[in-house]
Amino acid sequence: MTGASSGIGRATALLLVEASVQVVLVSRQGDALQQLADQILSSGGTEIAIPTDITDCQQVQEMVSTVLNKFGRVDILVNSASVGCG
Repeated sequence: MTGASSGIGRATALLLVEASVQVVLVSRQGDALQQLADQILSSGGTEIAIPTDITDCQQVQEMVSTVLNKFGRVDILVNSASVGCG
C-alpha cells in the first residue's frame, strides 16, 4: 500500500488489518510509517514497513523485490500515494 503513512492510505491500512489482511506499508515518510507499523504490531496485526519514494524507480524496484521475496505475490494493491508540489 503506497501512501500508507497518512490520510486515506493510513485509514485503509488500518481497515485491512482489522479484516486480518497482512499489509505492506509503503511511504517516503519514514517516521510516520514506523508509527503506523508500531500501532499495527501492538494491536496484534502483521505488517512490513518499507520506506520508499515512489518517484525513484530504483527504490520502487527494491520494494517490489522485498515484497515478492517475503510473500511471493501481491493480492491487493492500493495506490494512495500523492506527489505534492511546493
